[in-house]
Amino acid sequence: MPVTREDVVQAYRLFLGRDPESEQAILAHLGSQSLLELARGLAFSPEFAGRHKGSPLYYFNGTLEDPLGMIRRYENPDRKPRAGHVVNYLGVATDIRWVPEISGMAGVVEGVPIPGNWHADIAEWAAVIRAVELASRTFTVAELGCGWGCWMNNSAAIAKRRGLKVLALGIEAQPDRLELAKEACATNGLFPAEYRLHLGMATAQTFGAILAGIPRVDLLHFDIQGAERELVHSTLRFLRERVAYLVIGTHSRQIEGSLIEDLMGTGWELEIERPAIPDPKKPGWESSTDGVQGWRNPALTRR
Repeated sequence: MPVTREDVVQAYRLFLGRDPESEQAILAHLGSQSLLELARGLAFSPEFAGRHKGSPLYYFNGTLEDPLGMIRRYENPDRKPRAGHVVNYLGVATDIRWVPEISGMAGVVEGVPIPGNWHADIAEWAAVIRAVELASRTFTVAELGCGWGCWMNNSAAIAKRRGLKVLALGIEAQPDRLELAKEACATNGLFPAEYRLHLGMATAQTFGAILAGIPRVDLLHFDIQGAERELVHSTLRFLRERVAYLVIGTHSRQIEGSLIEDLMGTGWELEIERPAIPDPKKPGWESSTDGVQGWRNPALTRR
């Protein structure tokens, strides 16, 4: 049975609590093959996750730590709404101009992201926090494919709560997004001396050159849309010598298996994981929900 215009409007009201933002949005959802597909698309949208604190599926993760306790201890009780922004539980603000998917959330102050918020779930939040908690005195984060600098700013906020000196590095291939990252750093109180932004692809050559003068990276975060397997495989020695913690967005079960083989094979410990969720209707069972892996380097950290 084809999806109708009225179906789309009612689904928006049910899942997102509002009418569709444009005629273009309605037309896009009219392409859904069924009411189930329409509902699934809205239920797994970033806006729905932000309004409903994530899907229950995000509770399912493997971990060696207490992820819920880790997340809760960094809640900022003094966070306040900010016009045109979404403010997360740390107090970090995201301008809705930077992320079109959250255009309907201006002025929202989020709660603790359990099981998740509009952009990350328990596993990713806990893995990033774990990396910060393993650091001492200083904290250096490098975010590959940084976009608007999401994890640069979130991890820096946590590090500052712990009294650490911060250096946040962002690598992004699109100049316009790099400008957004610069704006985000200023919005969230990072001083120019506390961050560096670099234009470039997330390749071994690029980030190897950028990190050449930095002896230790406490957190290397990347979500590079399927290229994570090749990047890790080609930089195993560099990662082992210089990176204390990896948080990787994964995009297929095959990639996850390859990462586990490479990283476990060179001594890394997988501490936090939520597998990608494949969609059997997509070619090659592409993931409908990306996965997360958090890896500790025992050569540079202690438990």
